[in-house]
Order: sequence, then C-alpha cells, then structure tokens
Amino acid sequence: MINCMNKNLKYFLLVIFTFLYIYYPPIFPINVHHLLAGISWFVILSNYNKISRIFKSIRFDKEVVFLVILSIYLYFVLIFNNGSDIIIGYPYIRILTHVIPIGVVIVYWFSKNHSDKNFLVFIVHVGLLQSVISILALLNPSFQNWIIESMLAYGFDDIIEKLSVYRLYGMSYTMAYSMPIVQGIIASIAVYLSINKKFKYIFFVPFIIVSGAINARISIVIFLIGLSYILFNQFIQVRQGKKIVGLIIVVSLIFIFYIPLSNILNTISPSTYLWINEGFDQIFSLFSGEIEGYFTYLFDPEKFILPNNIQRIFGTSYKVIRNYEFYQSDIGFVNDIWKGGIIYSIVVYSYLFLKTLSISNISKSFKSLLVIHILLILIASNLKGTIFGTNEFINIFYLFFIYVNYSGIKNVSTKKG
Repeated sequence: MINCMNKNLKYFLLVIFTFLYIYYPPIFPINVHHLLAGISWFVILSNYNKISRIFKSIRFDKEVVFLVILSIYLYFVLIFNNGSDIIIGYPYIRILTHVIPIGVVIVYWFSKNHSDKNFLVFIVHVGLLQSVISILALLNPSFQNWIIESMLAYGFDDIIEKLSVYRLYGMSYTMAYSMPIVQGIIASIAVYLSINKKFKYIFFVPFIIVSGAINARISIVIFLIGLSYILFNQFIQVRQGKKIVGLIIVVSLIFIFYIPLSNILNTISPSTYLWINEGFDQIFSLFSGEIEGYFTYLFDPEKFILPNNIQRIFGTSYKVIRNYEFYQSDIGFVNDIWKGGIIYSIVVYSYLFLKTLSISNISKSFKSLLVIHILLILIASNLKGTIFGTNEFINIFYLFFIYVNYSGIKNVSTKKG
C-alpha cells in the first residue's frame, strides 16, 4: 500500500516536472527551464553511467555539432549585416543545455520508475493538467489576472492585457501560439488511445482541445490534422475487420461533445466564443471561395516578401515577425529566410524532417503516414509563426524524439538478452 502511494506520488511529481518542461510558464522571477536544467544536470552527472545510454541513443554529440555550427553561422550573418541581435544563436544553445538534458532526465525517470505505463498516456496526463489550469483561469477571472500579472512582472509586453479579454487562459510561455499547438497534438493522442488502449481517454479530449482553442484557433487545425491521420489509420484497420465499433463511437462522441461545449463557453465567455466562431466562419468561407480574416493575411503576397540579392541566400539576421522597421510578417517560412536565408531554411527543415523520421518509429505499421502527419503539423505551425526555436512544440518534439530513440535501443538490447 505504502509502495503504491509512493509510486503514485513519484508519477504525479514527474507529471508536474514534465508540465514545467513543456510549457515553462512565466510565473517565477526566472525562466523555469533554468531551474529544471540545474536539477537535470545534477541528476545526469550523478547517474552518468546509466543516463549516458540515453545520450548515445539520440547521438547527442551530433546534436552538439549541428546546433553549435548553426549558431556560429547565424553569428556570421549577424556580423556581415552589422546586426544587433546578440542572442541570435541562444535558442539553439539552449536546446543543448536545457531542452535535451531535461528531456533526457524525464525519459530516464519514466523508464526507471514507470516502465509499466504507456508514455503516450503519461503525455496525455501532462496535457490534462494544463487543461485543468486553463479552464480554471477561464472560470475564475481572479486566477487569470494573477497569471497575467505574473507574465507582466516577468517582462511580457502589456499587449497581453488586451489579449486576455478573450484568450490567454492557462500557464504557458506562448499561450497565443505554440501551447495551443501542443494541446491539439495531445488531444489527438487521447483520441488514438481511446480507440487503441482504453475508451476512457475520449473523455479527456474535450477538456484538452478546449484549453487549446480558447488560446489560439490553430489548436483546432492541429487537432483536425491529427484526427484525420487517426481516422485514416483506423479506416485501414476497419477494412481488415478491426476496431470498427470503437471507431464509430469515438467519432460520434467528438461531434456530440461539440454542441454542449459551445453553449457552455458562450455562457462563460461570450467574447471567446465569438472569437472562436469567427475562426470557423473564416474556414468555411475559404471552402466556398471567399477569403476572410487571417486567410486574407495568409494569401496576401506582401506578407511573403523576401530580402533581395545575397541576403535572400544568407539572410539578414533579422526576424520580421514584429518590431522590424521596414517590413512585418508573421509567416514562419518568411521569417526564417529573413533571419538566415535560404541556406539556413533548407538546413533547418531538413533537420526537422530527419527528426520526424526518427519519431515515426513509434508506429512502424503506419510510418509513412505518421511522417506526413507530423510534417503537416510543422507546415501549419510555421504559417502562424516560427516553429524552430524555444517553444512548447519544440520541447515536446524533442521529448518524443528522445523517448522513441531510447526505447528503441532498449527494446533491441532486451531482445538480444
């Protein structure tokens, strides 16, 4: 009994640790990743003989070489253009010193103490914790105000006060962009688990997807991409006579959940409900040939203007997503070319593609389909902002990368034994 309680407590603490890693909420005086990285490096050095296997499984030495060279390249671009962004390479060094080491320790603790549990279920529990916090912030304005005040004290621009009228519910660093992307992914995972593991996970989906949608409508797009992948995956199995009942029930429940959730949201926060509905209207209008809302931005040729001459190849060292004197665009692909040129963009996208191939090993039966699914998420995400850097999506992306590679090595060694 006591051992069971201790194991459950360890699991809950690991969920919290992973929550802080993925979302790194700005509610402390310093970046919470600094604290987690300090703990992680202590654990790594104290258990190096065991943890070194995880570093070897992900070929950490090659990660170091690649990300250091990428940073050096950007600093050359910075010097060549007389730029002023002295931390231009910091996000990639931080991946080496913070993101990967913390992810390694999470995988180490999970494999050591909870190897009997499903890693995808663990991730859903982390996403569910975010959804509880988000819905509490939606229901309790005082709680949301405390979060916004904490973000302002941390150093966020006061524009978040205006956004908080109809969004910014939860605890995460970028609630208007990559946190909702992560919630859309985790909601898709919950659907997958409800069909393939236990049906109960379908009841997590409404809470997780709502927690994303009330912060950014891209969460719904990401979820629909994930849902399409899962349905196609299951359709193939249904043709083989498998899981047809579970598939029908899950799809039906997703549509049944929509109406009551919409009504509840309209009652609690009419402004948020109106804002989300406007997004749906824009999508439906697009299919009928009309371009409205953000799609007018997305289809505006002026938002795809690239630098001229040699700067198009090597970049300008500037991102034009905000506060650029001459030009502004939110499109991630455009920003990457402005920042590091076509060379940088090709290298980064090739790197993410190779990582995607590695992650896809988690589902070898539908490997090619899963690759397409992850790539579609990357493309959709990069239309609203720059996806490769330090953000919630990259954190969970590396966490999956580490876990899949290490579990693959572990399985091989177990079979050999």
